[in-house]
Amino acid sequence: MINQSENESPVDEVAGGIKNAIERGQSLGSVKQSFLNAGYKREIVESAARKISGISSMPSTALTQMRSQEANQEIIKIKPAIYSSEKSHKLLIIVLITISVLILVGAGILGLYWEKIISLFS
Repeated sequence: MINQSENESPVDEVAGGIKNAIERGQSLGSVKQSFLNAGYKREIVESAARKISGISSMPSTALTQMRSQEANQEIIKIKPAIYSSEKSHKLLIIVLITISVLILVGAGILGLYWEKIISLFS
């Protein structure tokens, strides 16, 4: 793993990775094993796991509720963008229909009075 900061210790780096993986639904045991397989020292991995033990010791229902609340907050942020997009599509359709109707009415009037218009220029 690449350090994101020169001042970040290996324990902090691994702790961040563990926290990220747990938030994505992986078990603490499998995450620790992944870091060990990647070549991190067991002491660093265990220290990092202890550092974030407050998250890993939460009951799974509490973690699920936290994830659900975070997902709901993301949906709330996305909804206004969807609604504004729908509004702009509706507005575009209304404008296109209005222009089409005006063109058809103009063509109809032109067709009805075509002979008179031609005679004016003759």
